Amino acid sequence: QYNGICSPKKGYPDGVSLIWKDDLFTLDPGMPDHQDYCPDSGYTYAIAKLNLNAPTASCDSVCAVAVHLPHDGRTWMDEFTNNMKAHCGDDVLKTPCYVILGDFNHNQKWIQKELKTGVGKPSVTPDEATCCWTDRFPGRGKPTYPYDHCAAGPGAKATIAEGWSI
Repeated sequence: QYNGICSPKKGYPDGVSLIWKDDLFTLDPGMPDHQDYCPDSGYTYAIAKLNLNAPTASCDSVCAVAVHLPHDGRTWMDEFTNNMKAHCGDDVLKTPCYVILGDFNHNQKWIQKELKTGVGKPSVTPDEATCCWTDRFPGRGKPTYPYDHCAAGPGAKATIAEGWSI
């Protein structure tokens, strides 16, 4: 398990966790014992390079990420993707070998644009309001925060099983 814990000087405390099944994945030996990504915004993320115990034709490892991005995520996205590359390899965003799950605080099109590489755009689901953010500000007509997503690399299909939570 990896935890992203943040207690900023300003803002609210935040935390995310990555938990994986040992019979499917093993933590890459190059990964640190723990991570604490805590930008000034107070939002956080956790990144783990997980080796597949049964590699696929496309991937021998997966870059797994749990994330809670701030509402002005653009200013934070470079740091976030640079840390993904540092832990999982410079070309990770060009492969189907990553999955990001969390509260992006942005819609599907924004995520696809920010994570797009020269080899294609990521698969992002769902593209609708979710259990967590249905109509935070009642009276605005449509859901305000349909931003809980799963994103997977180009060529992969992001899917969410019933009962997932953020």
